[in-house]
Amino acid sequence: MTTSPPTESQQFNSSVPGLFIFILVVSFVISLPVAYCTAVAIGSQSTRETGVPFTPVRILFALAFMGPIYPILSLIGACLLSRFCPTTISADGVTTQSFTGGRRFVRWQDITTAKTLRCLNLKWILVYPAGESKAIQVPLFQPRKTEFIHEIQRLAPPGNPILNHLR
Repeated sequence: MTTSPPTESQQFNSSVPGLFIFILVVSFVISLPVAYCTAVAIGSQSTRETGVPFTPVRILFALAFMGPIYPILSLIGACLLSRFCPTTISADGVTTQSFTGGRRFVRWQDITTAKTLRCLNLKWILVYPAGESKAIQVPLFQPRKTEFIHEIQRLAPPGNPILNHLR
């Protein structure tokens, strides 16, 4: 396994709408309880200081105020992830890049195992290189999915484990 990607390759960015839905759902699931607890804490503090009663209506108002922020931040996050975390397919192998700038490359012949991971509306192929326990995550939610799959089928050698997960 090498760390530098080949020079002749085709780059694919993930689907922004798919990432947007994923991030939006995850952010609501994670942040709704946090927002609720924060609203309760602020409300109870406000009740002690001002004497104004803390009611469920005030909690709903606080949550409604924060509601429009999540879709906006989710869209920004989806655009950034799509733009700065591409997947590159070449005759030598597959390269993925993380948002922190980390780049991982695996040669076709080094792929020992591939598994499918589906989370909410998104699907990845987890590619395990020889001698490593950490997988490279290849996103299948591509705007040019047919071209992406065709490129993998064209360049991956026959019998490669990744070919079984392209449906």
